[in-house]
Amino acid sequence: MRSGNSPGDQAPSPTERSFIEAARRGQIIDAAIQVIAEAGFGKASFSRIAKRAGVSPSLISYHFDDRADLIRSVLTTVNSEIDAALAASTADAESYREVLRGLVTGLFRFAAARPERMNALRQIAVATAADPEPADLPMGDVAVGEWEGFLREGQEAGEFRPFDTRVMALGIQGLLERMPGELLRREGARDPEALSAEVYDNLARMVLVDPSTEE
Repeated sequence: MRSGNSPGDQAPSPTERSFIEAARRGQIIDAAIQVIAEAGFGKASFSRIAKRAGVSPSLISYHFDDRADLIRSVLTTVNSEIDAALAASTADAESYREVLRGLVTGLFRFAAARPERMNALRQIAVATAADPEPADLPMGDVAVGEWEGFLREGQEAGEFRPFDTRVMALGIQGLLERMPGELLRREGARDPEALSAEVYDNLARMVLVDPSTEE
């Protein structure tokens, strides 16, 4: 006689359920990124995302309150991945100019390695630029604030020349948001290392006290 408590009949533990649900959420988010990158923000419906993920639309509704909740999760996921890449690329920096170089290089390397991530961000930014409130998406505002703080610290350290940090932060963020698209539009035609070096050289001339010391 079979026992009702055999291992094969046991329900998943809370830890196992948590792991399974996290994996399922990640699967749905990844599918959403792919659909947004390929079909555009407007066509990223639950049904299309579910088909790409190999799940039912109702399962998406189980894990996410609504479409805006899913889009916020997409942004959080991709931005966390970018933050990790930038942290790695600036880990050995010993000056603000080295951090600046690492940030630019890290972003372009990430864009070259994960083009669908960058394209999804671009699609969301374009689609929500006129009316971001329904999805409550801050988009580039946080990044601009972070650039302001970084530039101000560089000025205080004597490495960056005097300028309006808000204006410069807006300019840098706008440039960096657009330039990875050059890699997407001209795939194979531009070397990400060469392109990032060119962008950094231009930024160095804009912000460094003495850009002539750059090699």
